[in-house]
Amino acid sequence: ALLLLAAERFTGAALAALDVEHLEPLAGGGLRVRTSAPFAKVPVLRELARRPGAPGCAVEAVELWRRRGQRRFGALFTTISRADRPGDRLSADMVRLLLRRARAAAG
Repeated sequence: ALLLLAAERFTGAALAALDVEHLEPLAGGGLRVRTSAPFAKVPVLRELARRPGAPGCAVEAVELWRRRGQRRFGALFTTISRADRPGDRLSADMVRLLLRRARAAAG
């Protein structure tokens, strides 16, 4: 979900700050995401379309991440313990590191 949202041009800082409460389901299966850029006074609303069955569908990936992690509120992206329990919110630096590693692995 993190990588697919980054592919939708969300920044590392925006992804790190993303809470479950910032996600709003849309009619037709899409997703409205409210993000705040650092030092921005007005949140940015982005609407993502669902692409059923597409392997790169960010909406389906976020929904699966929320269900699997039983996330109902708070940080969307957190550390995960060895016991598969959510931990602390990922920092913007950690998100950027994960994205950089994924890009390097992809070649």
